[in-house]
Amino acid sequence: MNVLIKGNEVGDIRYAVSKWAEVDYSQAYDWFSNHEQTMAPKVADSMLATFVENQLKTSSIEDAQVTIGRIQDANIRKTAEGQVWSAERDALRKDVGNDPSGAIQGIVSGQSKYADYWLEEAMGTWVAKDFDKAQAWYQQNWKSLPASKSQYVAAAFANQATQQGDVGTARQWAALIQDAKTRDRINAGIAKAEAQPKP
Repeated sequence: MNVLIKGNEVGDIRYAVSKWAEVDYSQAYDWFSNHEQTMAPKVADSMLATFVENQLKTSSIEDAQVTIGRIQDANIRKTAEGQVWSAERDALRKDVGNDPSGAIQGIVSGQSKYADYWLEEAMGTWVAKDFDKAQAWYQQNWKSLPASKSQYVAAAFANQATQQGDVGTARQWAALIQDAKTRDRINAGIAKAEAQPKP
Protein backbone atom coordinates (compact mmCIF):
# COMPACT_ATOMS: atom_id res chain seq x y z
CA MET A 1 0.00 0.00 0.00
CA ASN A 2 1.41 3.37 -1.06
CA VAL A 3 1.74 6.18 1.41
CA LEU A 4 -0.19 9.23 0.25
CA ILE A 5 2.04 12.25 0.68
CA LYS A 6 1.24 15.73 -0.58
CA GLY A 7 3.70 17.73 -2.67
CA ASN A 8 4.83 20.06 0.13
CA GLU A 9 5.34 17.05 2.42
CA VAL A 10 7.73 15.48 -0.11
CA GLY A 11 9.96 18.52 0.27
CA ASP A 12 9.83 18.24 4.05
CA ILE A 13 10.70 14.55 3.94
CA ARG A 14 13.54 15.14 1.48
CA TYR A 15 14.96 17.81 3.77
CA ALA A 16 14.74 15.54 6.81
CA VAL A 17 16.31 12.58 5.00
CA SER A 18 19.04 14.83 3.59
CA LYS A 19 19.97 16.05 7.08
CA TRP A 20 19.82 12.52 8.43
CA ALA A 21 22.08 11.24 5.64
CA GLU A 22 24.63 13.94 6.46
CA VAL A 23 24.82 12.60 10.02
CA ASP A 24 24.46 8.86 9.33
CA TYR A 25 24.13 7.94 5.66
CA SER A 26 23.86 4.17 6.13
CA GLN A 27 21.12 4.49 8.75
CA ALA A 28 19.12 6.91 6.57
CA TYR A 29 19.54 4.65 3.54
CA ASP A 30 18.53 1.55 5.53
CA TRP A 31 15.37 3.36 6.67
CA PHE A 32 14.59 4.27 3.05
CA SER A 33 15.19 0.68 1.87
CA ASN A 34 12.85 -0.66 4.53
CA HIS A 35 10.08 1.80 3.62
CA GLU A 36 10.57 2.23 -0.14
CA GLN A 37 7.84 -0.26 -1.09
CA THR A 38 5.27 1.65 0.98
CA MET A 39 6.01 4.98 -0.73
CA ALA A 40 4.38 6.41 -3.82
CA PRO A 41 6.87 6.03 -6.72
CA LYS A 42 7.46 9.77 -7.01
CA VAL A 43 8.20 10.02 -3.29
CA ALA A 44 10.69 7.16 -3.54
CA ASP A 45 12.33 8.83 -6.54
CA SER A 46 12.58 12.09 -4.59
CA MET A 47 14.31 10.22 -1.77
CA LEU A 48 16.74 8.63 -4.23
CA ALA A 49 17.51 12.09 -5.62
CA THR A 50 18.32 13.19 -2.06
CA PHE A 51 20.78 10.31 -1.74
CA VAL A 52 22.36 11.35 -5.06
CA GLU A 53 22.94 14.85 -3.68
CA ASN A 54 24.48 13.38 -0.52
CA GLN A 55 26.73 11.00 -2.50
CA LEU A 56 28.06 13.88 -4.58
CA LYS A 57 29.11 15.64 -1.38
CA THR A 58 30.47 12.72 0.61
CA SER A 59 30.97 9.65 -1.55
CA SER A 60 31.65 9.43 -5.27
CA ILE A 61 30.23 10.35 -8.64
CA GLU A 62 30.16 6.65 -9.53
CA ASP A 63 27.92 5.87 -6.52
CA ALA A 64 25.62 8.73 -7.49
CA GLN A 65 25.35 7.39 -11.05
CA VAL A 66 24.31 3.98 -9.72
CA THR A 67 21.60 5.59 -7.58
CA ILE A 68 20.35 7.63 -10.55
CA GLY A 69 19.83 4.36 -12.39
CA ARG A 70 17.10 3.52 -9.87
CA ILE A 71 15.11 6.76 -10.40
CA GLN A 72 12.03 6.14 -12.56
CA ASP A 73 10.55 9.65 -12.87
CA ALA A 74 12.05 11.29 -15.98
CA ASN A 75 12.08 14.84 -14.56
CA ILE A 76 13.60 13.85 -11.23
CA ARG A 77 16.20 11.72 -13.02
CA LYS A 78 17.07 14.54 -15.44
CA THR A 79 17.63 16.96 -12.54
CA ALA A 80 19.83 14.43 -10.73
CA GLU A 81 21.79 13.71 -13.93
CA GLY A 82 22.41 17.45 -14.30
CA GLN A 83 23.83 17.58 -10.78
CA VAL A 84 26.12 14.62 -11.48
CA TRP A 85 27.23 16.15 -14.79
CA SER A 86 28.12 19.43 -13.03
CA ALA A 87 30.06 17.58 -10.33
CA GLU A 88 31.93 15.54 -12.94
CA ARG A 89 32.75 18.67 -14.96
CA ASP A 90 34.08 20.45 -11.88
CA ALA A 91 36.21 17.43 -10.94
CA LEU A 92 37.57 17.23 -14.49
CA ARG A 93 38.45 20.93 -14.54
CA LYS A 94 40.33 20.48 -11.28
CA ASP A 95 42.22 17.49 -12.68
CA VAL A 96 43.11 19.43 -15.84
CA GLY A 97 44.21 22.39 -13.72
CA ASN A 98 46.59 20.13 -11.78
CA ASP A 99 47.97 18.10 -14.70
CA PRO A 100 46.54 19.00 -18.13
CA SER A 101 48.44 16.53 -20.30
CA GLY A 102 48.08 13.74 -17.74
CA ALA A 103 44.32 14.25 -17.44
CA ILE A 104 43.86 14.32 -21.20
CA GLN A 105 46.20 11.38 -21.81
CA GLY A 106 44.22 9.40 -19.24
CA ILE A 107 40.99 9.91 -21.18
CA VAL A 108 42.70 9.13 -24.50
CA SER A 109 44.20 5.89 -23.16
CA GLY A 110 40.96 4.79 -21.53
CA GLN A 111 42.64 4.72 -18.10
CA SER A 112 40.56 7.64 -16.82
CA LYS A 113 37.15 7.54 -15.13
CA TYR A 114 35.97 10.14 -17.65
CA ALA A 115 34.19 9.16 -20.87
CA ASP A 116 35.62 10.15 -24.26
CA TYR A 117 33.24 13.09 -24.70
CA TRP A 118 34.89 14.80 -21.71
CA LEU A 119 37.94 15.38 -23.95
CA GLU A 120 36.18 18.46 -25.32
CA GLU A 121 35.83 19.98 -21.84
CA ALA A 122 39.33 18.92 -20.81
CA MET A 123 41.03 20.34 -23.90
CA GLY A 124 38.83 23.45 -23.79
CA THR A 125 39.91 24.06 -20.20
CA TRP A 126 43.57 23.65 -21.13
CA VAL A 127 43.23 25.83 -24.27
CA ALA A 128 41.74 28.63 -22.16
CA LYS A 129 44.50 28.32 -19.57
CA ASP A 130 47.55 27.79 -21.81
CA PHE A 131 46.82 27.74 -25.54
CA ASP A 132 50.45 27.25 -26.61
CA LYS A 133 51.02 24.13 -24.49
CA ALA A 134 47.62 22.70 -25.46
CA GLN A 135 48.39 23.23 -29.11
CA ALA A 136 51.86 21.70 -28.73
CA TRP A 137 50.27 18.60 -27.15
CA TYR A 138 47.78 18.37 -30.01
CA GLN A 139 50.50 18.67 -32.66
CA GLN A 140 52.52 15.95 -30.97
CA ASN A 141 49.61 13.55 -30.45
CA TRP A 142 47.08 14.27 -33.19
CA LYS A 143 48.19 11.54 -35.62
CA SER A 144 48.03 8.84 -32.95
CA LEU A 145 44.55 9.78 -31.72
CA PRO A 146 41.67 7.58 -32.90
CA ALA A 147 39.00 9.59 -34.73
CA SER A 148 36.47 8.71 -32.01
CA LYS A 149 38.60 10.69 -29.54
CA SER A 150 40.23 13.32 -31.76
CA GLN A 151 36.79 14.63 -32.71
CA TYR A 152 36.33 15.98 -29.18
CA VAL A 153 39.73 17.66 -29.27
CA ALA A 154 38.63 19.19 -32.60
CA ALA A 155 35.42 20.41 -30.93
CA ALA A 156 37.45 22.21 -28.26
CA PHE A 157 39.62 23.96 -30.86
CA ALA A 158 36.50 24.80 -32.92
CA ASN A 159 34.98 26.45 -29.85
CA GLN A 160 38.16 28.40 -29.21
CA ALA A 161 38.36 29.61 -32.83
CA THR A 162 34.67 30.58 -32.74
CA GLN A 163 35.20 32.64 -29.58
CA GLN A 164 38.05 34.46 -31.32
CA GLY A 165 35.84 35.19 -34.33
CA ASP A 166 37.83 32.92 -36.66
CA VAL A 167 34.86 31.06 -38.13
CA GLY A 168 36.88 29.74 -41.07
CA THR A 169 39.23 27.85 -38.77
CA ALA A 170 36.29 26.82 -36.59
CA ARG A 171 34.55 25.25 -39.59
CA GLN A 172 37.73 23.32 -40.49
CA TRP A 173 37.82 21.88 -36.96
CA ALA A 174 34.07 21.18 -37.00
CA ALA A 175 34.46 19.09 -40.18
CA LEU A 176 36.50 16.58 -38.13
CA ILE A 177 33.67 15.91 -35.67
CA GLN A 178 31.85 12.60 -36.24
CA ASP A 179 29.31 12.64 -33.42
CA ALA A 180 26.18 14.26 -34.89
CA LYS A 181 25.00 15.86 -31.65
CA THR A 182 28.41 17.41 -30.95
CA ARG A 183 28.83 18.54 -34.56
CA ASP A 184 25.38 20.16 -34.63
CA ARG A 185 26.08 22.00 -31.37
CA ILE A 186 29.46 23.28 -32.60
CA ASN A 187 28.06 24.31 -36.00
CA ALA A 188 25.18 26.14 -34.28
CA GLY A 189 27.75 28.13 -32.28
CA ILE A 190 29.69 28.94 -35.43
CA ALA A 191 26.51 30.04 -37.26
CA LYS A 192 25.62 32.28 -34.31
CA ALA A 193 29.08 33.85 -34.43
CA GLU A 194 28.75 34.41 -38.19
CA ALA A 195 25.42 36.15 -37.68
CA GLN A 196 26.91 38.65 -35.22
CA PRO A 197 27.41 42.11 -36.72
CA LYS A 198 31.05 42.88 -37.40
CA PRO A 199 32.53 45.67 -35.24
